[in-house]
Amino acid sequence: MSVPVVSIVCLCYNQSRFVAEAISSVMRQTYRNIQLIVIDDASTDDSVSVIEACRKQFPNIIFFALKQNVGNCKAFNIGLSHAVGDYIIDLAADDVLLPHRVNK
Repeated sequence: MSVPVVSIVCLCYNQSRFVAEAISSVMRQTYRNIQLIVIDDASTDDSVSVIEACRKQFPNIIFFALKQNVGNCKAFNIGLSHAVGDYIIDLAADDVLLPHRVNK
């Protein structure tokens, strides 16, 4: 029996202070079959560099840095179009997941 993939789409716009913690909360999940997709919606702060630093630690993160701000719905749909999971979680970059969230 295969374990379902859970895709997590994390949207970021000018949330450099929080995005590393959001990413870390995904990577600390007790459930392991996770695909993390991070979309930066043309942030004007240093969000992209923070996300790139996280990718050095967690190279499996799929990351799209949009060149033009397209808004939450369109940015989410870009991430969703790359999701392969049986389940989808929408995660804001200024939020965190408790360690057992995906498992539950």
